[in-house]
Amino acid sequence: MGKLAPLSELAARHGYKDGPSLRRFLTRHGVQAAGRAPGRGGESIYDEDVVAQAKKYAPGKGARTDLRRTVEHSYYTMHRAVFTATDDKEQHYDVDAITAVLVERYGLVDIDSIDHDEFWSVVMDHSTD
Repeated sequence: MGKLAPLSELAARHGYKDGPSLRRFLTRHGVQAAGRAPGRGGESIYDEDVVAQAKKYAPGKGARTDLRRTVEHSYYTMHRAVFTATDDKEQHYDVDAITAVLVERYGLVDIDSIDHDEFWSVVMDHSTD
């Protein structure tokens, strides 16, 4: 997991008008907050790496995504699928590294389309135990 940062800070860094604008973008791309900043008025905090990857793999402004014939998976969708497949609540695997390797090798695809043995080979190469 990368460095966590508040929504307003990430919005300024990535060129968004304000936090709510970035939140709408992240919601459309399936990115969830990693938590909340401490205190009564604490704002949502996000993993900087996941936000950067979501932005990197998002279609450009005006892209007619409704006309695509195939489902295109976002980086976050793959990241979430890897996390779920590894059941990594205890952080035994470097899910960020696994996702990066899979995207590099196969592109943004449904992880079910990756050969079972190849998938688990990548996972085991990134064990933190």
